[in-house]
Formats: sequence, C-alpha cells, structure tokens
Amino acid sequence: MTDDHQLLSTKNLLRGTVAAAVFAGIALVTVILPAEYEIDPLGTGKVLGLTDIAAAVDTADVTFAVAVENSQAFPEREDTIEIPIAAGKGLEYKLHMLPGATVQHEWTVDGGELYYDFHGEPQGDTTGYYESFAIATSSGMSGLFYAPWEGSHGWYWKNKTDVAMTITLKLKGSYEIKGLRQ
Repeated sequence: MTDDHQLLSTKNLLRGTVAAAVFAGIALVTVILPAEYEIDPLGTGKVLGLTDIAAAVDTADVTFAVAVENSQAFPEREDTIEIPIAAGKGLEYKLHMLPGATVQHEWTVDGGELYYDFHGEPQGDTTGYYESFAIATSSGMSGLFYAPWEGSHGWYWKNKTDVAMTITLKLKGSYEIKGLRQ
C-alpha cells in the first residue's frame, strides 16, 4: 500500500509563502490603503473609485459627532419607574430621544416573565414604521441604547399570564419621558 499524500518540501513551502506575501503586498498598495486611508501611491485607488470610500468614512464621523453634540439637548437624568401590568394585558412605555443620545436601562418584573418588544419610531413618520431592537420573553433586560434617530423609543410588554405583575424600570441618560401608552 502506498501513500499518495506527499508532504510539501521546504522549497515548495517557501515558494508558497513568498507568493502569498507578494499577493498581500499588491492588495495592500492597490486596494486597502486607498480604500481605508485614502493613500494611493500607484493611482489605482482613484481609477477603481476606492479613494471615495475613505472620504465617505470621514463624512460619517462628522455626522456622528454632530449627532452626539445634539444629544445634549436633553439633560442627563436618572429615573426609577414602577409600572403595574394587568393579567392578559399589554402596554407601552416610551421615551423621546434625539439622535446619538444614550440611555442605560434595566427592567425587571416580579412573579414571572413578560413578552417584550424594545423598539423605536422616527419622529414625524406617518407610515407606521418602527424598528425592533430586541424581542423576547423574559423576566428582565438591561443594556445601553444609542438612539439612531430622533423619535419615540421604548418597550411594549405583554403579560400572557393570569396574574398581575409590576415592572421596575431603571433609566439613566439623555431622554424625555413620554410615559405609558395602553
């Protein structure tokens, strides 16, 4: 019985390594540097339109900086809210947030689990659009949320049990409370 699998010789390994290094160097100079850093030593980035990608990233950084600056319109605050939820019922609790604003949030419920949908709706939208950020059934949730746009952000909870419960919601950040919607 013969073994058809042959080990690569040192010469072939060295040849493959050198070829990979040459290919990586070409990719670095022709694609990566122009696209990521707007450095185009050979001019290929301009021909391929890659230098525009690096310029677009700079614009996004400026847009984010403006959004973070705008988030200071609502003062930093901290709240703890107790929200009763009846058996078999659902309700929403909303915050108004500006783009780039943050809120640290934690909610817990006594006596069981609730279905929840953490979502947001852009201000001024008349189509009914909303985006869900988290959907699950749980006895609690916590995190740090960055508002992607100005509008209403918050939770929909549904108590699918036959027992009333109380939600304890703790908030800290830059927001304005809109409150309950049932």
